[in-house]
Amino acid sequence: SGTYVLGSPLVDQAKVQLGGGKELAIETKRSDPAHKYVQSWTLNGVEQQRAWFHHDEIAQGGRIVFTMGAEPNRSLGSQPESLPPSLELPQA
Repeated sequence: SGTYVLGSPLVDQAKVQLGGGKELAIETKRSDPAHKYVQSWTLNGVEQQRAWFHHDEIAQGGRIVFTMGAEPNRSLGSQPESLPPSLELPQA
């Protein structure tokens, strides 16, 4: 489907070479190594409310930044419009 659903990042930073000089940079900000829950995240500098992104959004390169915390952010991705395309609810 080309849809990536977020999980807890295991590294503080990574760079993925996409070919053609394009790069995807991933950064994880946490004040304590025990902080394993995504509090918020940005894609190319824009804060996201969903817990997924589509391949087309990173195919030309970009930057993902995760901010982590000690407790889950239960509101992140909780709205129906935030569901990944494969989990969309049928229209009532």
